[in-house]
Amino acid sequence: MKKITLLLCFIIVSQFSFAQQDINTSFASQMITMFSPLNKNYVPHGILLDYGMEFTNVPAFNGTLTDSTFTNLTTLKQIYNTLLTSRIRDVSTGFVTPQNFDIRLKNNRETNVIALSGLYFKYAQFTNNATVDGKLTYSNGKFYDKYLST
Repeated sequence: MKKITLLLCFIIVSQFSFAQQDINTSFASQMITMFSPLNKNYVPHGILLDYGMEFTNVPAFNGTLTDSTFTNLTTLKQIYNTLLTSRIRDVSTGFVTPQNFDIRLKNNRETNVIALSGLYFKYAQFTNNATVDGKLTYSNGKFYDKYLST
């Protein structure tokens, strides 16, 4: 009986280890379509928060300490992943894969040692009234920009 139980456990574990991992790209595809008409060269630093998947409220972390900007490793990862997915063009240096980011954080932790870390990236975001001011148009599920020389 023990041999059969052991064999069944081995089969179940092997099924989980060989299972394919499906990656859902529907959000990325939707964002690519929605923002395709924009001239991405007008996005300073190549990061547009409106383009990415928002894991946390990045603008809240503006350098001013408040009760709502308490951070821990989870929050730091959420900020990083929000910025990473917000890259509308590939000109932003300093990005690594989320797995590499996690490894770097873990490798720099020691008992009785406080490891300080932080993120500093410049990004852009649509103003709340961009469509009202005529700087941006949303039509048929897509954003269209209008460059205004000021």
